[in-house]
Amino acid sequence: LRVSLDELASLGGLGPEELIPMVVGLADQCDLVTVGIGSIFTRSAFRPDFHSREAFNNQLSRRLRDAANGKFATYLQGSVTQIAIAESVCEGGDADGVEMTRALITDANLINKVQAGEDPIGCVLCNQACLVEDASNPIISCQLNPDAGYELEPTPKGFFQTRLKPT
Repeated sequence: LRVSLDELASLGGLGPEELIPMVVGLADQCDLVTVGIGSIFTRSAFRPDFHSREAFNNQLSRRLRDAANGKFATYLQGSVTQIAIAESVCEGGDADGVEMTRALITDANLINKVQAGEDPIGCVLCNQACLVEDASNPIISCQLNPDAGYELEPTPKGFFQTRLKPT
């Protein structure tokens, strides 16, 4: 289940006081709950850019995790782009896991690179080519990684050799 625990809508929206008991009440039907924030009226809250700190939603995630008392896993949605921050969130008890959607769009090999001691391409939360703006299911790409969204397409033969050929 993915749920916004605070719609941030002052006129009739639901907040954590109402939503946390509702979500915990669904515990027998959930294995995993991802905690979000915001609504269609507060888009900047549920899809923040670099002006918000990473893991900005950790307090709400912790509140649900504490209330659930182990009945289901709680995952944080909150602009986590770095493994160190993901580890900090989990080790600190804010969540059982994290979403790293934009980080994985930027570099689909993020986990493999970190395990190999390599530096992944880092997401800067620019919210440019990674946005889905309509229902036509467009390819999601990334300003920092032009191959994002095209990973399964073969590289044109001779492409790199031509570009890197000494003159």
